[in-house]
Amino acid sequence: MLARHAAVTFPAMDSLKALLFENPLKLYLLLAVAEVVVAAFWYSRRTRRWGLGMLVPVLLAVVVALTAHLVMTDREQIAAALKAIAASAEAGDLSAAAGYLDADCVGAGYRGSRLEREELILLGQQALRKYPVQTVRLSNVETKIAGANATTTLNTHVTFRSGERYRLDWKVQWAKRPAGWRIVAVELPAAVSAI
Repeated sequence: MLARHAAVTFPAMDSLKALLFENPLKLYLLLAVAEVVVAAFWYSRRTRRWGLGMLVPVLLAVVVALTAHLVMTDREQIAAALKAIAASAEAGDLSAAAGYLDADCVGAGYRGSRLEREELILLGQQALRKYPVQTVRLSNVETKIAGANATTTLNTHVTFRSGERYRLDWKVQWAKRPAGWRIVAVELPAAVSAI
């Protein structure tokens, strides 16, 4: 089993971060409704004040769009790391992926075996040599963040150069370090499902 890390969470703050930075669609819809209401008042009164008021929701939407584009949240940083790891597997070189493994990273292997960081890297390199990867597609990625710790569950759909395709299910635990998010524990897939 992987170690659990305790942390204090603030669900309202996480929801606000997700709304502002990760998926502002609901906010855009709210601003669109506000724009329609202000436009209706302007149409009925035709005053300069209501005319200028129509700019407010538009300007707020621009600010939200810029903020969402410029700010990279913890969840987005982890997603970027996962994409980089998948790309390094496709390239057949795990050096980039190894850079995301924390110095104290452990793996929960088959039948409860425990693997240290170096063993994980060696196992990955051996697997890539034996089964060269053509593509890796990530799906069902769910990341739960609790302070400086996070847990990600995901599926990888791997197509090998032999043409075989498999789905592997992963559970990855992360810790936020000064250099960014690093993997501190990973549960290796116990079984693979042919696609």
